[in-house]
Amino acid sequence: MNYQELIVPEKTKQRPDVTELITGFSILNGLNGIYDLKIIYSEVEQNGIFRLHTDNYDHIFFITYGKLLFNVDNKEFEITSGQILNIREGQIHGYRNTTDETVTLLTINIFRKDLLK
Repeated sequence: MNYQELIVPEKTKQRPDVTELITGFSILNGLNGIYDLKIIYSEVEQNGIFRLHTDNYDHIFFITYGKLLFNVDNKEFEITSGQILNIREGQIHGYRNTTDETVTLLTINIFRKDLLK
């Protein structure tokens, strides 16, 4: 393998219909057995928000730097660097950055293949 080539993905606005001040890029968008996975790296700027919404797939959020204020099923709590949060399909959820730093996270979206038909 040749490790001399460095890939620098271009960050784009993430889901602009429900977000503000959040950019990122897909790391993986592929199949894994009976599931389809998508892994996304995101940066949430100060006052960035992912408004309350529901999705037809599960999420795993992993905060890599900083902390976010999550709202899940109308309950608010902080998730900090190194912590993981599972969100099930259909749960109302969202988050916001209430700090003065840019927060980074990985999101794993898990789509059941029978939902994709």
